[in-house]
Amino acid sequence: MNKARFTTVLLALAGALQAQVDCPFGKPEPPAKPDIKEIAPGIFQVGTVRLEKITGNISLPVTINMN
Repeated sequence: MNKARFTTVLLALAGALQAQVDCPFGKPEPPAKPDIKEIAPGIFQVGTVRLEKITGNISLPVTINMN
């Protein structure tokens, strides 16, 4: 009985170790750094997001879909 239990545990561990293979999709590349433009003194734009450093406001275009 002990040999059967040992064999079962050994096979389970071998299966678990085999399941730990590397990702088949490869390593993802980190996203590119965004362009940060200063459109006015103290006002920056990243894509469509506007950052106002002096007032601490963040503005972005949104659409609310409600009935």
